[in-house]
Amino acid sequence: MLIYGGEVIGKNGKARSTNDIYVLNTSTMFWKRLLIMESPKSRHMHTLTKVNNRYYTYGGLSLPDNRILNDLWILNCDYVVWDTTLAEMSGAIWIQKQTTGNIPGPLKGHTSIAYKNYLVIFGGENEEGKVNDNVYFLDTGNVSNKGRVDGMDNEGSERERKDVTSNTSSS
Repeated sequence: MLIYGGEVIGKNGKARSTNDIYVLNTSTMFWKRLLIMESPKSRHMHTLTKVNNRYYTYGGLSLPDNRILNDLWILNCDYVVWDTTLAEMSGAIWIQKQTTGNIPGPLKGHTSIAYKNYLVIFGGENEEGKVNDNVYFLDTGNVSNKGRVDGMDNEGSERERKDVTSNTSSS
């Protein structure tokens, strides 16, 4: 299990975003910090979703500058040595990707899931404070947005800060 970013409250009582990554070793039930030389801008209210063998993060809110982000980063952990004796680990690489097609734009409070080879992004709040109920499909094979499914046209269908799940088993 990986945790990336989040909002922390400093000793001065002010909130700020972080770009730390922690890994839970589910065999030992101990947390380890994953050290990376170059990381995306600190953020919270973003998503981190594993698609195939990569972790994708999109958007979020960066504090203290209060900026809603619209960047896509891919975390490659192929070179991490998963050594249970080390206090901290290294070897992961962040890669920023530019997407093509129908791009979601700046979002916070959205959610995402992996579906086959796609990163699926749903809902969230934009820079104008509008909460939406759009669904975006990012093809992780060529990092292009395959399309957008417009809202549900129901009063109150807009969502932010929610969870979703996907059932990928065949029946």
